[in-house]
Amino acid sequence: MKLLYTGPLLDFSGFAHASRNLLRAIIQDENMDVVARPLQYDALDEGQSFEVPEWMAPLLAKDLQGVEMALQMTTCNVEAVPVPGIPNGLYTFFETDRIQATWAQKANEFDFLIVPSKHNAHTLLNSGVRKPILVAGPPCDVDEYQQDYQPFEIANIDGRTVFYNICQLSTKKGIDNLLRAYYAAFAGTPDDVLLVLKTYVNMQGRQQDIEMVKQYVNAVKAKCRIPVPNLPPVLPLVYTMSDDEIHGIHARGDAYVCSSRAEGWGIPVFDALAHGKTVISHTHGGLGEFVTAENALVYGGTPAFFYDMPHGDPGLFTGVEQCFEPSPVELALTMRHFHMLRKGAEAGELEGDNLKEWEAVLQRRENAKQVGEKLDYRAVSSHVTEQLHAVLGTWKETGVARYQEPAPEPEAEPSLEESL
Repeated sequence: MKLLYTGPLLDFSGFAHASRNLLRAIIQDENMDVVARPLQYDALDEGQSFEVPEWMAPLLAKDLQGVEMALQMTTCNVEAVPVPGIPNGLYTFFETDRIQATWAQKANEFDFLIVPSKHNAHTLLNSGVRKPILVAGPPCDVDEYQQDYQPFEIANIDGRTVFYNICQLSTKKGIDNLLRAYYAAFAGTPDDVLLVLKTYVNMQGRQQDIEMVKQYVNAVKAKCRIPVPNLPPVLPLVYTMSDDEIHGIHARGDAYVCSSRAEGWGIPVFDALAHGKTVISHTHGGLGEFVTAENALVYGGTPAFFYDMPHGDPGLFTGVEQCFEPSPVELALTMRHFHMLRKGAEAGELEGDNLKEWEAVLQRRENAKQVGEKLDYRAVSSHVTEQLHAVLGTWKETGVARYQEPAPEPEAEPSLEESL
């Protein structure tokens, strides 16, 4: 099969990273002749350039003659355009429980869809999409998580517990709740902790982002009205980072904190787990596919509707879409408890139940590494490519794309006791 694959292959975003790994998963199939074309979402900072990996360069150079199928990895929006005359697939993400009618109509223009989570599959079904849907979490490269990275350099952090978060600064990411929890938890100990926000506001033209982020953080701080002379520090990082630099953020941090109101998957959270970091998160939406009480410190909240969610598209993140409202109180308690356990472990002062709790934290870190192993691009290749072959076959035979039904589980041989 000759497949045309498009996605943000030359960007630095998490979405682009996932797009490259999906491409790597597909080309593991020797029966796939893949030609790739990049979409571009992000503008690089001045002086930056993306170095095309050796394995990808030949795919970008191939011609389009004889393409039999197209697979696009992009949002379900105007940039998703099916190629006439061949079966078309769309790998896409959604944060909420439904999508606007124009997006559902766009999804129905494709012959088949792939989404990262069951949450996303339900979103499509709830919105009237009736095309075949395959659930396949974004592939990763487990080798990346097993390398030693230079921790991101931050001055004067000796002894501090470093909490960190990687996301765009938007209401759906819940940074307001993260800041509220952080300030409440550590108002009396400003020298003990640091919160690193690797964030941005605009996908292009980020010259004003640092000031906008500082204003946002200061506004939340002022609204907290906590009567202490100094609140704990927040370090915003707004410039575009390479993959190695992002890995360095994970290497530096002690605990990744997810405060999102909505996630279709949650690539930074997944990466933190695969790195073996302590993750503090809830399990709503796509996060529930891989965040569990066995690999993370899970806190709660309540289902909610979006409220005060500014967006340029009036059909996105509206007041009828369900999301999740993280509890700042539970988040604050979880962050503070982790900090106290970590400090006690460093000082060798933990005993009894506290020691058992710290040992459970360390065990969660070991468990967390397994998420990367399960979704390594080599391990999941056949799950995707077998279905792509099935889709092409049914489309050629009937004009309608169909996925292959999973093979039934073999029946176990009866035991001697069952035979008697």
